[in-house]
Amino acid sequence: MKPTTLAVLFVAGLAYGQAGDAGKPFSYNGNSYVYYSPVCIERDCMPLGVGAGAEGFLWRGLTLGVDLGYHHLTGEGVGFGLLSVNGGYHFADRKKPVKFDPFVTAGYGLAFRQGAVNLVNYGGGVNWWFKPRIGAHVEFRAWTIPQERITATGFRFGVVFR
Repeated sequence: MKPTTLAVLFVAGLAYGQAGDAGKPFSYNGNSYVYYSPVCIERDCMPLGVGAGAEGFLWRGLTLGVDLGYHHLTGEGVGFGLLSVNGGYHFADRKKPVKFDPFVTAGYGLAFRQGAVNLVNYGGGVNWWFKPRIGAHVEFRAWTIPQERITATGFRFGVVFR
């Protein structure tokens, strides 16, 4: 196949993919994301944290979500897992296409390595939809061990899909 023919087919495929949703009313029922997240516990910071999550809409802006991450402890050669199960609320109308989708979230967390610690987590952020189905995810999250009054904080930077 000639390069010109291949280029024309590629451009036609892109145009077809972009126009595929044109006849349908806009709406989405959830999103998924991958993220990089440096986290600080008290004064000790871990620059390497990665994870993924997903959330689904229950009613209007109300969501139920889950995410799982791994955070590497610098200098010690080990890390820990972090699981969160959260409720959340998105302030943007999911039936209308918007660029910025602010949200808040809170729920249960579990830090685990050889043992496990129960946590409470809360935070908020924004999804910036620069394409109809792909956007940037920026979030602040805090995890607290209620009995010990220890708090970890972190920012998440990622890619979100709907």
